[in-house]
Amino acid sequence: MDLQLSARASKACTVVEVGGQLDMDTAPLLDEFLQRVGAVQVVLDFADVSFMDSSGLGVLMVWFKELRGRGGAVVCRRDAGAGRVRAAGVRGRPGARRVRHGGGGRGGHAAADDVNGAPRQR
Repeated sequence: MDLQLSARASKACTVVEVGGQLDMDTAPLLDEFLQRVGAVQVVLDFADVSFMDSSGLGVLMVWFKELRGRGGAVVCRRDAGAGRVRAAGVRGRPGARRVRHGGGGRGGHAAADDVNGAPRQR
């Protein structure tokens, strides 16, 4: 399946809408797209993502670190009513719930209540 990507500027950040499957074939496309966008405050809207494997997660972690190093942030968002993203290889594994809900690290993740507003750090 193809990956759909679009970006729009908001008050305090750039919202990148991601759709389709984020896997080893499409993760490099997200990486290239984020490089072209060039923003330091990014909300990734995953409302239309149906699948993500470790390649997609790897791209997200690279960008969390990259933008944090530049004083920015990457925030992941998914509408509560949109259902869950099916993730490869995490069913029944210890820590899967933690990954699905933003991780347990120290300040390496954030959540957005509204893609039109500023990111809110957790």
